Amino acid sequence: MATNQMGDMIFETSEAVFTEDNWDLFESTIDSNIKLVENLYAADRENPEFIVTLIKAYSGKAFAIDETYYLKDQLKELSNSKYRVNALSNYTRALNYSALFFEVRGFKDFDFTRYISSPEDFKKLLDENLSDNATNIEGVFYTGQTLASIINLQRDNMRAVAYLPLAKVMYDWSCEKNGNLAQGACDIFNASYAASRPRGLGGDPVTGKRLFEEAIQKWPNNMLVRLSFIQFYAVPMFEENIYRNQKLEMNKFHREQMELTYWSGGKIETPKVDYNNLFNLIARKRLKIIEGLEEEIF
Repeated sequence: MATNQMGDMIFETSEAVFTEDNWDLFESTIDSNIKLVENLYAADRENPEFIVTLIKAYSGKAFAIDETYYLKDQLKELSNSKYRVNALSNYTRALNYSALFFEVRGFKDFDFTRYISSPEDFKKLLDENLSDNATNIEGVFYTGQTLASIINLQRDNMRAVAYLPLAKVMYDWSCEKNGNLAQGACDIFNASYAASRPRGLGGDPVTGKRLFEEAIQKWPNNMLVRLSFIQFYAVPMFEENIYRNQKLEMNKFHREQMELTYWSGGKIETPKVDYNNLFNLIARKRLKIIEGLEEEIF
């Protein structure tokens, strides 16, 4: 009973990390927070709330920290990057917990490989076996995010790329049920999916550009949407004007937020909860990397 209640509480409060507005504090505490959840999970290894929280944690660490630091090596086309290896390792840990998630949800002898050539059958399986509660939606969503991300880091591995339609199915399934997951992640994925894939594989850069522009209007306070527009469209397409326009808006937003970082006299305000904070930290960190290489890129 105690671990069940703890699992519910940790799962329900796991998005509190989105409110963090200090990069150093976030980076220095994420490992200890993950190990705490793993220690609790060890007392109840079939608790789906612990399992989904760990999928989110390892996938989030890979995306927020490892992929952010890898961006510089990626743009410089350095093939031997320790940050890429770290990201792959953490995404793999997340996928291992994903396998456990499907197992505890009653998917007997579950194996993604069976559905590579029939992703529609996989969607049917999700519809038939999972209810619409938050644990299931997030379990599927973060598994899809993990799978798509680990594939993106191995684009030359066609064996891995073959699983991308399954990641799309998981995104679609979960985003149909809750389109507001992770403050715009559904819209970022759809835009990136269209913009970054070759036309022969179903990509459509024009549609991707439109979807990014719509997502920016929908999520004006999440700078990761603008950064993703830069990273997954402007940079690959060498669209310098788009890059500079988005950079201008992001720097303006950052300056305005910096004015609220510390008290400088006047009324003392109560703490404000903003679930965009962490995404804005990631966006700012990545923008600095791109700014440092902009002359080489464009």
